[in-house]
Amino acid sequence: MNDKSGIKTLAKKLVYADNKRKYQADNILNLINDCEKPYIIVGDFNSIPFSYVYKQFNAVADDSFVKKGTGLGRTYNGIFPAYRIDYVLTHKDKVKTQSYQSKKVDFSDHHPIVVKFSIVK
Repeated sequence: MNDKSGIKTLAKKLVYADNKRKYQADNILNLINDCEKPYIIVGDFNSIPFSYVYKQFNAVADDSFVKKGTGLGRTYNGIFPAYRIDYVLTHKDKVKTQSYQSKKVDFSDHHPIVVKFSIVK
């Protein structure tokens, strides 16, 4: 911890990556705002549920884990194992989450997510 330059470099990388994710999220949100078809947004957001990116998506889409998941919902199997950074989000009015499971595996730093849906008519 005596080398503060390493900490500063890491902080700069995190800020840069977070700004890039904000830009990407805003672009996707612009596309889905006018979408009349049912949509599902799936991905490794590398963002925690308290982040700007998550909050923006959660305003227009339901989080499948929140709807049907249990426990901590951790999806990251790295040095911060309690993190949930992978998401399955659905159109609030047109897609309903039926079930949600996160499977533990040893061959990846992410736990796969299995979600069943139904389309609301």
